[in-house]
Amino acid sequence: MQVISIDRFEGEYAVCELDDGKIINIEKSKFIYPIEEGDIINIELEYVNGEISNVKIYGKNEQEKQRRLQIIRNRLKRIKRK
Repeated sequence: MQVISIDRFEGEYAVCELDDGKIINIEKSKFIYPIEEGDIINIELEYVNGEISNVKIYGKNEQEKQRRLQIIRNRLKRIKRK
């Protein structure tokens, strides 16, 4: 299982960033609950010949989202002090 971040929406797709920085598009209809930009989602990707063949979505990861937001807040505080 891995974690993705919802970066933005383009038409019927959620543009998602993997932890390694790779960008993938997932159809919005694959999500069984409302999603928004900035959400962190637990997923499992299945590959065939190096291409994503299936996406299993397990749910939002609010704890990871809050952790990442705190890192950003701390960085902004350091920038403001300079």
